[in-house]
Amino acid sequence: MNIGIILPHLVPSQLTFEVEKVIRENSEQYNFTVFYENLFAIYKYPSCPVMNISELKYFRKGRVVSFDISAANKTLKSVNAIEPVLYLYDLEWLRGKNDYVNNVSLLRKIKLITRSEEYKTLVENYTNSNCEVKTLKEVLCP
Repeated sequence: MNIGIILPHLVPSQLTFEVEKVIRENSEQYNFTVFYENLFAIYKYPSCPVMNISELKYFRKGRVVSFDISAANKTLKSVNAIEPVLYLYDLEWLRGKNDYVNNVSLLRKIKLITRSEEYKTLVENYTNSNCEVKTLKEVLCP
């Protein structure tokens, strides 16, 4: 199965480290491709293709997992046969991206997954839609 992963950047962070670990452990079973939104100094390349998010239009088939609202918006605009998923690793609307109407209209169109029951409750209250709780490995390796 093809798995596209859209990361905000590839600098040292907890999210980048966890994604790289899942890719390393499961690269024989899945075809991972990492897309990044912002190019900064990359501390470690994952063991899979790494491309700018502008190349997402060539990702034809499979699941695309995004971690922020702007990346989720780009996956929803794709015309390819992909399954868009938004893994809410962080609650962005608490820090800057607080256009409620825009956020909720987007969050109601995509499959929402988060990492804890507490986040699930907050997301469901914010969007008035369903959200699942899964680990990062469960999302990236269905």
